[in-house]
Amino acid sequence: MLTAYKKAVQLVGHYVPQCRGMRWPDLAGIAKVESNHAIGRTIADNGDIRPRIYGVLLNGSGQGGNTTDFPDTDGGKWDGTANGERAVGPFQFLYVSSRGRRGRREDHDGPATDRRAS
Repeated sequence: MLTAYKKAVQLVGHYVPQCRGMRWPDLAGIAKVESNHAIGRTIADNGDIRPRIYGVLLNGSGQGGNTTDFPDTDGGKWDGTANGERAVGPFQFLYVSSRGRRGRREDHDGPATDRRAS
């Protein structure tokens, strides 16, 4: 995982030029909290992790302390279920976070608001 953190820091400017990025220790800290660096899993050279890392199903059941019902956004393609949404991978991202809504937030209280740093 250390190799992946360092590579991400090197490549972020290529994919998102306006991003100032993070240092690899910051990425490592997030992954430590979210997945314990994928310990106990196999990490292929291309970055695939097996078995996959899934968070709790956000279906309002209260599992994992979450009581919000979050509707499915990927048809189960990334999180393995179409019965709701759950975070995936060592950083525990939701699929909807990567679908062109970068820097935007939507909630039940009103329209999307722009959160991008100026």
